[in-house]
Amino acid sequence: MVGLVLVSHSRALAEGVAVLAREMGGEVPIALAAGLDDPPGAIGTDALKVLAAIEQVYSDDGVVILMDLGSAVLSAETALEFLDEDRRARVRLCDAPFVEGAIAAATQARLGASLAQVVAEAEAAGRNKVIQPKDVAVSSAPALGSGAVQSAQFTLPNRLGIHARPAARIVQMLSGLQAEVTLRNLTLGTGAANARSLNALLLLGARQGHVVEVQAVGPDAARALEQLRAFFAENLGDPPEEAMPTAASSAAAHVPQGALLGVAAAPGVAIGEARWVRHSVVSQELTLSSGDAQQELQRLQHAFARARTRIQTLIADTTRKHSAHAAAIFQAQLLLLEEPAFFAAAEALVQDGASAEQAVLRSAAQLAQTYAQSEDAVLRARAADVEDVARHVLVELGASGATEAQDVDSSVPVVLCAERFAPSEVARLPTNVVALCAVQDSVVSHAAILARAAGLPAVFGIGEALREVHDRQTLLVDGEGGFVLSDPPEAVRLAYRERIAEREQQRRQAEQAAHLPAITRGGRRVEVVANIGGVADAQRALEQGAEGVGLFRTEFLFLERPDPPSEEEQYRAYREVATLLEGRRLVVRTLDVGGDKPLPWLTLPKENNPFLGLRGLRLCLARPEVFRTQLRALARVAAEFPLHVMFPMVSTLDEWRAARAMWEEAARPLNAHAALGIMVETPAAALQAEAFAREVDFFSIGTNDLTQYVFAAERGNPALAHLNDAFHPATLELIERVCRAAHAQGKWVGVCGELGADERAIPALVAIGVDELSVAPAAVSRVKQCVRALP
Repeated sequence: MVGLVLVSHSRALAEGVAVLAREMGGEVPIALAAGLDDPPGAIGTDALKVLAAIEQVYSDDGVVILMDLGSAVLSAETALEFLDEDRRARVRLCDAPFVEGAIAAATQARLGASLAQVVAEAEAAGRNKVIQPKDVAVSSAPALGSGAVQSAQFTLPNRLGIHARPAARIVQMLSGLQAEVTLRNLTLGTGAANARSLNALLLLGARQGHVVEVQAVGPDAARALEQLRAFFAENLGDPPEEAMPTAASSAAAHVPQGALLGVAAAPGVAIGEARWVRHSVVSQELTLSSGDAQQELQRLQHAFARARTRIQTLIADTTRKHSAHAAAIFQAQLLLLEEPAFFAAAEALVQDGASAEQAVLRSAAQLAQTYAQSEDAVLRARAADVEDVARHVLVELGASGATEAQDVDSSVPVVLCAERFAPSEVARLPTNVVALCAVQDSVVSHAAILARAAGLPAVFGIGEALREVHDRQTLLVDGEGGFVLSDPPEAVRLAYRERIAEREQQRRQAEQAAHLPAITRGGRRVEVVANIGGVADAQRALEQGAEGVGLFRTEFLFLERPDPPSEEEQYRAYREVATLLEGRRLVVRTLDVGGDKPLPWLTLPKENNPFLGLRGLRLCLARPEVFRTQLRALARVAAEFPLHVMFPMVSTLDEWRAARAMWEEAARPLNAHAALGIMVETPAAALQAEAFAREVDFFSIGTNDLTQYVFAAERGNPALAHLNDAFHPATLELIERVCRAAHAQGKWVGVCGELGADERAIPALVAIGVDELSVAPAAVSRVKQCVRALP
């Protein structure tokens, strides 16, 4: 497999790009040559570090080197001089965008592409960013070329539809494909939108339940459609468990007299001194002389390039501190910065006599206004991203007023107040900022998403009343009740301080006890393990105290690619996680895709109701060649490590027995052994628990699917949300039935659905006999602490 070397002036930037490349492109050999050691953490590059990195990932398949800035190229070229001629011929310097190039290169390397193919795909990731001054229209669609037009229609499944992160993924997904693709929102009648334009996609206003038509033409048209089909089926990359706070939460809370009401944007409570962030770099004109047009254009180009590096650093920092999902906000900003139409509009203004600063302000203000005037709340919130991108450029131009919210008195807890917050401000807050309040903003803004990721209480949309708050006033912020109280009475202040202290104590206790077992006060032990998608998740889970992996989703190996993964590729991926776990429990779920989660390389029949169609184990039994390859890879791992193999969407004993027979066929030649279990996602499996318990080694209950099948209510349908109640006695009775049947045969039961991390549900689950809770890595220590508090 081709190896990658990332050469960067910043260690943090390189680490973040490596995480993104692995999570979005795949697990491939990546080595870093970043920063200097003397003094530690210094900015710069070192040819000897580059040489060591090449040696670390070198194979006869070759090495691709990606570099962030110009002087990194010099270090890389110098390193090549130390290689012998044979090795030097297998190492290529790649002139590609650092972030997108790394992701594209990782994707191709994982697919087993040649050195030349990896370089070509990485460099292709930047072709769509070439500035095209003539393409000024934000939402212009490409003229569909010659050849047959292929089309498909999709109903958007995710809560926010095509917002900034999915739009960025679509642009990246199509990079390098020879296809002209447009999207139309058939529900609103908007479009056609160029699928390679972030702004055009966002301005479709496509939301959950809207029908979108995709048209594609060109040699890769079919491949583009299949990749989009898989992406749409996977909730457009949004986690299904991401909850959005609503204004309704305010009504449910006790609101003290005199409190300012807003929207609960991020949970938590805090008390601190008010500080206003007062700057408006986009809404005001700068009175600067324009000077020579050519000189101003050069300043503009350099500022855009430096702003790009600023945003790349934000991507790396946010990935490291929070997650790749949160960092995708800035990935979308990077694409916005690189929109040909954005630069072209500013360039045209410079050529008409404007200064670089004026050009950035005017072009950004025009685009921001387009978003701000939308009837869609999500699109209105994107105006802040446009302003944020402009702020990055203006900072690099040295514009007066283009400051950042970091000059805050660090001696006291601070509640920051603003008209609205830029995403980059929230990502770079000083450590003494304890909460956020905004006149505008909403729960769907990127500032709110980042506040939730950072654990900062936030109340947004307070309105004009917030302007009456002055600097250094004491503010009480309740991010769950959705209100702010200025100068609270001593009794209220004392009650909230006790509440804050109690929560902080619980958090510290959870962290300190993260690696201790979860044992109730009555002496019952409950294993708390993690749901993962790869080795990076597994590492985070272990750091949080996970006792193993209760659900290894293997779909990530199969999705968004033109062909299935080989046995060898699967074996390496599974073995890497098993090695990291060092003998801890590892439960691998076999391929769980189907009618509602199609694969680009697997032709499936059209189904009227895919949720009741060819899914999970049904698909694997219908496509035994795919299933056998996965089982052989798992058997190889089972020959070396303890392993649990779990089959999804089982409804009958015949399905289970057929899967068990295929496992035995794969394992027998290797003398491999594994515990075999099933996911309980259908009422049929739960009702037959006694029969299954005599044959399987364990059960894992997928509460998300089980609930939707119990009530015949598709969980992605907002009109049926009231029926998706995992606390309903009907659901809990089925879970209890499985536990009784399993325990009668000496078998264990886990829960790997969202219910397992819900603190309201944990007491009930433990009480009815659940033995294992498998949750997101970030929730592990909290869930363990919750179990310890039970009688």
